[in-house]
Amino acid sequence: MKKLISLVLVSVLLVWPVVATAATFKAGDSYSLARGQTMADDLYVASGTITVSGVVSGDLIAVGGNLSVTGDVAEDAILAGGTINLGGSVGDDARVAGGNVSIDGTIADDLFVAGGQVHLTSGSVVSGDLVVAGGQVIVDGRVDGNVNITSGQVTLGDTAVVAGNLSYKSKKEATIASGARITGTTTFNQIQRFDRRQSFGPLIVFSFFAKLLLAIVTAILLVLIFKTKAPRVVHQGINNFWPSLLRGFLVMIAVPVAIILVGFTAVGIPIAILALFGYIAWMILSAVGSGILFGSWLAKVGMKRDPAPVNWKTAILGTIALFVVYLVPFAGWIVGFVFFLVTLGAIAKQWYDSAWLNR
Repeated sequence: MKKLISLVLVSVLLVWPVVATAATFKAGDSYSLARGQTMADDLYVASGTITVSGVVSGDLIAVGGNLSVTGDVAEDAILAGGTINLGGSVGDDARVAGGNVSIDGTIADDLFVAGGQVHLTSGSVVSGDLVVAGGQVIVDGRVDGNVNITSGQVTLGDTAVVAGNLSYKSKKEATIASGARITGTTTFNQIQRFDRRQSFGPLIVFSFFAKLLLAIVTAILLVLIFKTKAPRVVHQGINNFWPSLLRGFLVMIAVPVAIILVGFTAVGIPIAILALFGYIAWMILSAVGSGILFGSWLAKVGMKRDPAPVNWKTAILGTIALFVVYLVPFAGWIVGFVFFLVTLGAIAKQWYDSAWLNR
């Protein structure tokens, strides 16, 4: 019991900056922060089309189909989408993942990019290090630190400036224009066909952001569709945390055993197959729901909200926060698994009450 409590406290410490700091959440078909407008705190956006031309005084986290950021971001920027144009200024680090990525602004610290096609234009400036993984990478801008590239095709144009070292991994040597300036050493490591970790590196990064976007959208839909049932499940899990955890663990073990026993008979095979698909759907629902529950739990513990709010804002907060927790080896996985079991147990209790007590 003490270990589980400790792990939960670890999750609080990891996501406390998200909870304690004021933040604005936006979601919908499209979102725009017009030029001349200022967002006085952190901005978290999930939308099909996102345009940020104004000023964000804190962090910017944006996930969508088409992203255009031409305004100023005072702190970190995390962008994920299909087509991304980062043409403004970022006051700290920038992390970008997309299909087509164009960097045309200034980054005050490090820039991390993963994409199918990545282009740093002649107007781009990276004051720190540049780390890129992409199918095709073109650097025409200035990098004051070191450059590390993993790509199938690397090109440095005439206006490219690298103040530090250039290290790249590719299937072939980079195309470096005569006008490109590299102050440090240049290191080339050829990617062999069997080096799948390097080849799939960009795909892994993009897959992570794609999963995050899918989880956010699904969580929002669950909250909006199940307006009355979602709060019941969340409050059941939060107010009866440990019983829900135990119930979820028992359900996770008992249901597969029951399905196997039913499948031993010829008559029970079709039932077992249907039950198996239902069980898988239940697991997926619980995995997505754990982010919703986690966000409401954070709002209750960190913001002293009682009863815990259950809405699209807490759904986005919890989903992003839980993904961050999962990045922590071992401890993060256990914390995430605990909230998954709590959600699983809470859903089971609600289904039991609806199907049995109200029969």
